[in-house]
Amino acid sequence: MTVTASQILERLEVLMAELDEAIEESTRWARAYAGARPAYDRAKALAFVETKGQGTVAEREAFAEIGCSDESFSRWEAEVLWKNAANVMKARIAKITALQTWASNVKSERDMAARGPQVRP
Repeated sequence: MTVTASQILERLEVLMAELDEAIEESTRWARAYAGARPAYDRAKALAFVETKGQGTVAEREAFAEIGCSDESFSRWEAEVLWKNAANVMKARIAKITALQTWASNVKSERDMAARGPQVRP
């Protein structure tokens, strides 16, 4: 299969745009997680304080966890989506690296075809 430099450049431009999108997505979810984590911690602490004198510490923690389940889910969701977006970003970077390697190989083959093999004494 013959590949031209313009084809490689076109594909690289697409991958770079996809990487930019992945970076934006990762940043968006990192910020969401950064906001959700303290909201969850605060809600859990308040729920725990509200159960003062109502059972063992383990029972109070369980009631506190139940009382802040919405915040817990939001924190969990943001964390999972942030990690997923980071993995997508890493995959885009790996594709770009592979394409750069391929482009280098194509250039080397083209140069060798143009001048023939070079034997050094």
